Amino acid sequence: LNLTFSVGETRVARHIAFATFKEAPRDMRRLSLDERKAVALDYMASHGELRAGRAIAALAAGRSVDDAFYEVIGNTLAAIDERRDCSDFVLVPLLWVAACYRDGVPTDLMTAIDRSILNYRYWVDEPGNDVMWFWSENHVLCFHVSQYLAGRLYPDRRFECSGRWGHEQTALAENRLMRWFDSVEVHGLAEWNSAAYYPIDFIGLLALEHLAEGEIRDLARNLLDRLFLMIGLHTLAGVPAGTMGRAYDKELRAGPLTELAPFATVAFGQGWLNDGVAALPMFAAASYSPPAEARDVVDPPVGKAVTAHYVQGHDEAARLVLYKTAAVQLSSTMDGKPGGRGHQQHILDIRFAANPLAKAWVNHPGEDDPWGHQRPSYWAGNGSMPRAAQYGNAALLLYDLGADARLPFTHAYVERSAFDEVILEDNWIIMKSGRGFAALTATRPIVPVETGPGAGIEFRAEGTNVAWYGLVGDGTDADSLQRFRLQLLKTQLELSADGRRAVLQQSDGPLLSLDWTEGLSVDGQPYVFPNRSIDPLIRWADAVSF
Repeated sequence: LNLTFSVGETRVARHIAFATFKEAPRDMRRLSLDERKAVALDYMASHGELRAGRAIAALAAGRSVDDAFYEVIGNTLAAIDERRDCSDFVLVPLLWVAACYRDGVPTDLMTAIDRSILNYRYWVDEPGNDVMWFWSENHVLCFHVSQYLAGRLYPDRRFECSGRWGHEQTALAENRLMRWFDSVEVHGLAEWNSAAYYPIDFIGLLALEHLAEGEIRDLARNLLDRLFLMIGLHTLAGVPAGTMGRAYDKELRAGPLTELAPFATVAFGQGWLNDGVAALPMFAAASYSPPAEARDVVDPPVGKAVTAHYVQGHDEAARLVLYKTAAVQLSSTMDGKPGGRGHQQHILDIRFAANPLAKAWVNHPGEDDPWGHQRPSYWAGNGSMPRAAQYGNAALLLYDLGADARLPFTHAYVERSAFDEVILEDNWIIMKSGRGFAALTATRPIVPVETGPGAGIEFRAEGTNVAWYGLVGDGTDADSLQRFRLQLLKTQLELSADGRRAVLQQSDGPLLSLDWTEGLSVDGQPYVFPNRSIDPLIRWADAVSF
């Protein structure tokens, strides 16, 4: 939305991003995976964004080359030839086109594709002065995959920028890819559960699974299996959600519009299709199938809860905890680096099954502008990271913003219009959506924001030292909400005088204590995280119901 205000010679312009739902959710659980892939390919060939992946969708769906196809290839070649940031994201699917559909591409386009691939700059050791970003986890993968596949595709051609032969590019890239996989095998992913960057990882991994050979292909397939297991764990009613290593406002507010959502739709049969084609056409056009273990954890039976504990990121940067039922999901990252600047880490997430926009989280805003684009932003990331802990269906956050905090408050995101009920009473934000319940409270007074961009979605707690507590559960009958509210009245959250310890007293649960330095204690005993592996420890239990 572009707005311009004029008074005489003075003009003030503002750009506000928004997203709209154009498609209804789909239930394709009765279709086979191959049938769901065919539906997705047909949809993307007609409605996908005009970027490289749409060319794969069109060719795989048997569409004829049309004006849209020429526009897609033209856009892609321009990004590659100008070496724009993120051009590595579109180069990989272009290599897929060159490897798999060369005979279906007009000669003039194929000649231009060959030229762009041979002229590209594949890593920082090759000469160039451009704006490409090489260093994040997803970019490293896509650059190395591009170099590997390009060298395999043109083994006896000389690459213009590096001066190397294609087979030399492949050998160099294979060594680099092995180092990347070695790191991920030890530490997991720094961008864990990211609805923004898992689709970018899929660009590289699906290409390797489909076009590589030997150990590289096996490693890619194994990591795809691991990614889909984590997606299955954190998907509820067709929307992948939960704690993330990197998140933006758009992923947090409108989960069905991320490209990860249609990945879950095709893989598991329920959810949304949208115009995202960064990697989904590669999944739909290939033979790869997610593991059965991932499908088994997507939809818990009513009355049951699935829990998961695992670590991700360098030296256990994130200890991930999940509690999910058929109605509601609580996911968080334990410990982290309290007091540090939280670039884009999404620490705590509550998601409901009954409405795709019914969700909640707490953070310390990283900038003043609710529509800004900094990292951390107003809603994504944390200006100052909390000490965090989750125990079952309950989570604690302990904030110390410091004496000179630019924004001396924390806040909760709760889009009231998405819920059946949102009640603020006795300093509790009580949420009901379908059969799911959740509540948030803080050790400072919670005040709803009634004007401006926060109206209807924002609840603030002023103060630089504060603790928050979140709880989720399932309803069983018409009186469940009242029983849930009575349970909250018996729960007390207290903060020590120095702001360094939060204590939660529950009527029918253990005493939880979260210390800024020592972390979580349960009934006076230090809590030991149950799984130090990157592979989730998955357990099933009865759902907590009211």
